[in-house]
Amino acid sequence: MRVTWVNGWGLEGDYVLDVVESMYPDYEHSVVYSDSDWERELDRLPEIDVLIGFSLGAHLLAGRPEIVDRCKRAILLAPFEDFKADSDKGGKVRRGQLVYLSRWLDRDPNAAILDFRERAGLNGAIVRKSSISVVELKWGIERLLDGSVDGEFIRRMECYVGSEDTLLDSARLKELYPNINVVEGAGHDLAELLEKAGIEL
Repeated sequence: MRVTWVNGWGLEGDYVLDVVESMYPDYEHSVVYSDSDWERELDRLPEIDVLIGFSLGAHLLAGRPEIVDRCKRAILLAPFEDFKADSDKGGKVRRGQLVYLSRWLDRDPNAAILDFRERAGLNGAIVRKSSISVVELKWGIERLLDGSVDGEFIRRMECYVGSEDTLLDSARLKELYPNINVVEGAGHDLAELLEKAGIEL
C-alpha cells in the first residue's frame, strides 16, 4: 500500500520518513514538502492509496479537494481553515508573529526554525539543522498569512488534532468541525499525534 504524506512547515522529508517508517513499516511511504511545487510533486507520484496532510500540508490539501478525492483514503492531521489567531478559526499564532518569523528567516534561518520547532513542541525535529531553502520557507509563511480554505471540506474529512497543541486551539476547532477527533494529551508533534491517536492505515 502506498502512503503519501504532505508535510508541515519547517520539517525535512527525511525526518517525517523516519517517523512514519518506524510506525508503519509495512507500507511504502513518500513525503511531499509543503512548498510551491507540492501539487506537481503529487502529480508525479504513482497511484496513492492513503493521502495524509499534516499541519500546513493538511491546509493545502483542504484547498484542493479534487486531489484528495482521487485517493482511496485521506486523513488531515492538525488541519485548519485559517491559521491566524486574528481570524478566530482555531489558530493560536497572531499575524504579527508570522510576519516577525518571516523577517527572522532573512537574518538567521536556522535560529528562526529552531525557535518555531521548540514553540510548536516538534520534539524529534528540534536537533536537526534545516536544509529547506529560505525561499520555500517564506512561501509557506505567506500561505499561513494569506491562505484560507473552505471549512466545509474539512467537516467531511477524517481529522485529528492534539488537545495540547500549542499552535492550534483544539476546543475551537471542535466547535468549527464537529467531526474532528481531539487526541487527549497530544501536542503538535507528528509522532506523538499519530501514536496517541492510534491511527491505523
